[in-house]
Amino acid sequence: MSEQETATNQENQAAKIDYKEMVIRAYAQAIDLANDPEVEEISVSESSSKLIILTNFGLIECELDDNASMHKLLLGVEMNLADKTEFVNETSLITIKNARLKPFSQNEITALPTFSLFSDQIVGVSAGSIKNLG
Repeated sequence: MSEQETATNQENQAAKIDYKEMVIRAYAQAIDLANDPEVEEISVSESSSKLIILTNFGLIECELDDNASMHKLLLGVEMNLADKTEFVNETSLITIKNARLKPFSQNEITALPTFSLFSDQIVGVSAGSIKNLG
């Protein structure tokens, strides 16, 4: 691969934005604004709205973790890959915290302090809280 092709590939990589990740970040910012008691123009029915993510396996009530140390650690892991290595199944990794997972197949809740979710597993997103989650 020539230097020009490598530069073009890097530019294309930098221009990619995962739409699902962008929407989740927008929801998280809106929830933070809605939960801020100093912002009177926006109100929600509950003062502690959270991010609700719908996946194929169930619901997740959580907060977005922008300071995810595990995500940063994963990004910093050095791998010995061949120069021509190309990733397949590229998708964003969204790290959440205070996650409560409710599978559709059970009534049990799994609580995780931090959780990395691949964006291709996300079906939808909402804000609020899930009643009777556990």
